Amino acid sequence: MLRSEIAKQLYADDPDAVISAARHPLETNWAFDAEQATLQIGGPPRGWCADFIENKPNSVMLLQFPSNNLTHFRCGDVSDLVVSISRSDLARHDFRHVRVDVSN
Repeated sequence: MLRSEIAKQLYADDPDAVISAARHPLETNWAFDAEQATLQIGGPPRGWCADFIENKPNSVMLLQFPSNNLTHFRCGDVSDLVVSISRSDLARHDFRHVRVDVSN
């Protein structure tokens, strides 16, 4: 992890500062982390989210904030923070009862 962080800083200043043999696997890992770091709006949550699954027919996911190595955002020891709401509350534009859950 420390090597990756140092390489990330070097790479940000000058990609050629990281030797090519090390650069390719690091770029692959960073691309994966960047993909996983994408904030998701709507749709089904990535991963297992118990509260959403239990209320699925009546739930709408509003946002999913992913934990990832690229941004160092962590939601405890689980994957993502998921914000959902019931369909009826959403239809009424009533956001007082949004649910916050975690996925793993």
